Order: sequence, then structure tokens, then C-alpha cells
Amino acid sequence: MKKVLFFFSFVILALILSAATCGPKNYKGPDDPENCAPACQKLRDMGCEEGEDLVNHDGTRITCEEWCVDTLKEGHGLNPTHILKEEVDTCEEIEDGRE
Repeated sequence: MKKVLFFFSFVILALILSAATCGPKNYKGPDDPENCAPACQKLRDMGCEEGEDLVNHDGTRITCEEWCVDTLKEGHGLNPTHILKEEVDTCEEIEDGRE
């Protein structure tokens, strides 16, 4: 009986651990790399720092567009489509789409 209980406990624990590591968290919708450029431009037009170039650890600069596409390719959910929605008019509303 103890072996059966141990086996079922092990299976349940394995399922819980595998489910906890599946997919990006807080994913809200489609991540379309073709929307990175217009989303970054909208961020710059609104004056959001997220639209500005980033400095890598080696001192080189990467544009918002490059960072967006690279991040999506790595499987992280950014949802640039959310930024393009008409109801997103301020920098603070960007975070609402990632929650």
C-alpha cells in the first residue's frame, strides 16, 4: 500500500512541476513580430521610455524594434498588438496588457 501511495504522490508532484514551467506567464494574446515596428513608434510618439534604444551589457545599442523581435523569437510574451490598440494612449496602460 505504501508503494502505491508513494507512486501516486510522485506522479502528482511531477504533473504539478511540469505544469508550472509551461509557457510564458501573463500571456495575453498574439505576439506578432510584424507589429513590433509600429508598436515601438507609438511608444516613442507617446514619450514612453520603452520605445527608446537600449544599451547592451557590451555597450552596443539595440533598437526597440530589434529588442521586440528578438524577445518574441525567444518565446517571451510581449504582445505588441496590445500597444497598437486605440484604448492604449498612455505609457501606464502598456503594463495593463501584460498583467
